[in-house]
Amino acid sequence: MELFKICNVSLLYFSIASVFILYSVLKNENTSATVASKVNAHLTRLLFINGIILVVYFFVSILIVRYSLHDNAPLRTLFCILGFTVGFCSYLYPYYLFILFKKYVFGQNFLKGKLRKLQFLLFAVTAVIYLYIAIKVTSLYYHGEFISDSYFDYLMIIPLVCVINYLCVIKDLHRFLNELFINSFISRKLGIAIEALVIIGPIISFILGWVILAPITFGLFVAFVFLVQIVAHDKAVSIDFLTGLNNRKELIRYLSRMFDKSSVFDNNLHMIFIDIDDFKKINDTFGHNFGDKALLSLSKCMKKSAFDKDCFLCRYAGDEFTVVIKEKTLNTVDSFIKTLLDNLEDENKFGSLPFKISLSVGVVGYSEQYKTLDDFIAAADEAMYLEKQKAKGAIDTK
Repeated sequence: MELFKICNVSLLYFSIASVFILYSVLKNENTSATVASKVNAHLTRLLFINGIILVVYFFVSILIVRYSLHDNAPLRTLFCILGFTVGFCSYLYPYYLFILFKKYVFGQNFLKGKLRKLQFLLFAVTAVIYLYIAIKVTSLYYHGEFISDSYFDYLMIIPLVCVINYLCVIKDLHRFLNELFINSFISRKLGIAIEALVIIGPIISFILGWVILAPITFGLFVAFVFLVQIVAHDKAVSIDFLTGLNNRKELIRYLSRMFDKSSVFDNNLHMIFIDIDDFKKINDTFGHNFGDKALLSLSKCMKKSAFDKDCFLCRYAGDEFTVVIKEKTLNTVDSFIKTLLDNLEDENKFGSLPFKISLSVGVVGYSEQYKTLDDFIAAADEAMYLEKQKAKGAIDTK
């Protein structure tokens, strides 16, 4: 009994601490900033409600045990209701996460397709069964009547449905975390460990005892939303506010990680330095608003030209852009530059700008002569500058 008291007190403190963490996440969350922030904000709200319920649940449990209030019908009924509510929140997590991913990350209807409709039907039917049993058991508990084990036998379907929903969300979670962690301070191995923990942890919890171990699932998701917020905010300050590309700070961090691991360097690593010709004249002639539109047009073309992997895009400063490429069989520097120029030509033909954008492009491949990343960047900048000397000195209007 003493161990039970200590356990409940510890879980109460844990729940209170989690509520404060979740409140901090909500307070500092900008729901309009990124897709990750939107998913995180909605999931955090559910966790916050669950956290408050857990606080009350463990507080009531402590009161009942400490003051021997087991015969107090209203209090034990409240305890029963809170217990079922905590269990239902744990049951809700995987399917709610599935809906958030479909809606905010992939822009899809979570009911689109027969399998998704079947998944929703399974979730809804199970929820109704759960609600019926919760009401029935609570009523019997209130009147102090015998509660048959058969009621709880029906609830065995809950862990099965939850495991199914967790399995359905694995693919979306992998894509979500992969996009979130890319070019962040989270390493690939740590990212895989986090992904496995978020999925495997709750599944094990449900199999071993989905109601009893509900705080474990709750704790895992609290850690998950807290980590997502940290990574999302860190990446937000590493993104150029105008173009949406990585900024100079992120480029330095990206290259620094490479220089710390010399094994990734070989003749396949290249840096492209890009500069818009006569950008100052564009601003002076057409105004800074059109100058910004020129930057946006170029960044759009760069994004369209980028490879799915091993292609790091950055707005370095002003009208200067960089691209770091790890060349492979098809993903070469030449193919990127050709695609970029083709996309830019289409933009010049069919875009709304009253002038044509031309570029100066310098390319440098990595070699051992570059002892630091500053040397590497400076060499690419110099290569671009040499190309700029050949550029025309006037704006080519349409």
